[in-house]
Amino acid sequence: KLFYKRADFIIGNSFGVSSYIKSKLNIPVQTIYPIINFRKIKKRYNKIPQISWIGRDSNEKRIIDFLKSLKIIKNKNIIINIVCDKNVKIKYKKLINLNDFNKINFYKYSLNRNFIENIYKKTDIYISTSIFEGFPNTIVEAVINKCLVIASDSYGGCRDIIINNNYGLLFKTKDCEELARKIDFSLDNFQNCKK
Repeated sequence: KLFYKRADFIIGNSFGVSSYIKSKLNIPVQTIYPIINFRKIKKRYNKIPQISWIGRDSNEKRIIDFLKSLKIIKNKNIIINIVCDKNVKIKYKKLINLNDFNKINFYKYSLNRNFIENIYKKTDIYISTSIFEGFPNTIVEAVINKCLVIASDSYGGCRDIIINNNYGLLFKTKDCEELARKIDFSLDNFQNCKK
């Protein structure tokens, strides 16, 4: 609070962040989105849909919500990709039944650009379960790669990207059952979701 009040100019990287700072300190804040490199991508969707989750194993990113939703979803004819900084296969083995799905791939997160792009290329539906995002780069990258995004309606920039359910669907933060319903809806209407 001390430094913000002394600043000549304050920039938020999403409307949610800017609104929050403005409401708490009653000072003007300008929203400037990060630079996004849009490029044309030819998307090849999979016959068996692939759902991906990318993030840190932290309470803020809420991988636990994604794993709990997988236990609830009705349509198990999918391939799951989990990219994480830790070995969540061992940590959450009680929540993950590998035999329920066609396949579950676990990847150790890498800063290698080709690695991440290959994950997005094979992803049909991208899941974001974070309880807070300033401006979520993973969601932007998923949209650029023509993935349907299902994201938590968290504080921050998710609402700036997914407006009126364009580019994806929002679910109530920490609500695994609603997330499971949105996943099932997307799989049941996959042809429309691709559009």
